[in-house]
Amino acid sequence: ETNDRITAKRFIEKMDSLKIYEFFLISEDENLLVEVKNKNGFSNCILKLNHLNHNKTIFNRVFIPIDLIDKETVKSFLKRAYTVYTEANTLIERKKAILAGVHGIITSEPVDLLKCYNEFLKDTQVRDVFFIAHRGLHNGYKESISPENSLETALYVANSGAEIIEIDVHLTLDDEVVVIHDFKTNRVSKDKRVVSKTTLNRLEEVKLKKTNVQKGLSQIKSLKDFLTPFKDKDVNFFIEIKPISRKLVINTIKVLEELNMKERAVFISFGFKNIVWKKTYLTTINNGYLYSKDFSSNGTFLDLLIFLISLDSTFNPQYQNIKEDIVRKLNNYGITVWPWTVDGIKDIYRVYTMGVMGITTNNFDSVKDEFLYLSINENYDYIIGSELEIFVNNYSLSGKNTQRRGNLMLVSDGDTGIRYHKNKIIEAKNEGVAYFYFNVPIKLPNGEKINKTTELFKVNVKLK
Repeated sequence: ETNDRITAKRFIEKMDSLKIYEFFLISEDENLLVEVKNKNGFSNCILKLNHLNHNKTIFNRVFIPIDLIDKETVKSFLKRAYTVYTEANTLIERKKAILAGVHGIITSEPVDLLKCYNEFLKDTQVRDVFFIAHRGLHNGYKESISPENSLETALYVANSGAEIIEIDVHLTLDDEVVVIHDFKTNRVSKDKRVVSKTTLNRLEEVKLKKTNVQKGLSQIKSLKDFLTPFKDKDVNFFIEIKPISRKLVINTIKVLEELNMKERAVFISFGFKNIVWKKTYLTTINNGYLYSKDFSSNGTFLDLLIFLISLDSTFNPQYQNIKEDIVRKLNNYGITVWPWTVDGIKDIYRVYTMGVMGITTNNFDSVKDEFLYLSINENYDYIIGSELEIFVNNYSLSGKNTQRRGNLMLVSDGDTGIRYHKNKIIEAKNEGVAYFYFNVPIKLPNGEKINKTTELFKVNVKLK
């Protein structure tokens, strides 16, 4: 870690001379990191944030001070394809960081940090997996409420709880950005038009083929008209730049800037040139590199690693080509993995426990109530001489909410002499603050068992 540019320059030169490429460089100086990245594209740079530049970083690896860390804050960064680090040196800080879902922890007590990790039960999941509605679809191509990439189906999945929607964009003859997957309209419409050779007005006249359950008709929308209804919704977009096109990248950025929705978007593409152009014209949007091959037969892990680090990109592979050990290795280097398109429920279960950050699917309906999420209040008051039963909020993406019992896990009793059983505080001797989290055993619909955790919370012990 350094904020001195001369030191950073000499460090990079030394690493180059030794041919050492496996390192992270942390700095509060964004310009310093830019200079380092320009000199050595393989440098793994982490920007140390404060509240002033909280949402303006140009790097997809960020360091957040421990006092700003909580599960909601971390999730807001993960949702935008960031990798999050922090520093934690006390027991409470270490547990707080782990339970909030950060990817990495800097510490002066590495042995104690390892002990902290080892205290968690086997198959514990502290970080929730995102589900991305592919082209807005929720029940496949034929049974969704309306066609792929239509505004109607995107609104449906957003109202059903989708936090991220994937869409595709092309450029029209008059340089407008439209939401459509193919280069031609004939697969999704009876009209046969080439998108790049047709004006926006003409494309808006195209009626999309109805699904088996659709009642009305859907049309091709401009990106601006498509995104506008989501300005007041808590939904992010993975925008796939389909053709290799500098102008498409630039015009997509202009739409996002006009709608003030830059922080709600991640660019994804099979074309690395699109990612490079995105990084040139708008540095504060993250990007994901789409990959459809088995990379193990097209290069080594090191080749993949160097490529992704040089792009500051996530890895978005076809799900059939990923293995858990590769996911774990990439995570260790600060690269999150977002496989697509995982439609079969058995495949979803398999990928879910691999350590991926998100799963893109055409069948959002099949997951919106199957996978459960936990939340807890930050503070509870316990009066000495009484009993306090604490419940975990258990909710699904669609909004179904129940309370359930879990197992209290003590982090620090704060010299209160607190005693507990399962989800109940039964006794304490002294006033003070105790720190807990909940472990909740979860049985997935396929029978697999995992443990999920809440974030850290306080129990304030008081006299009557």
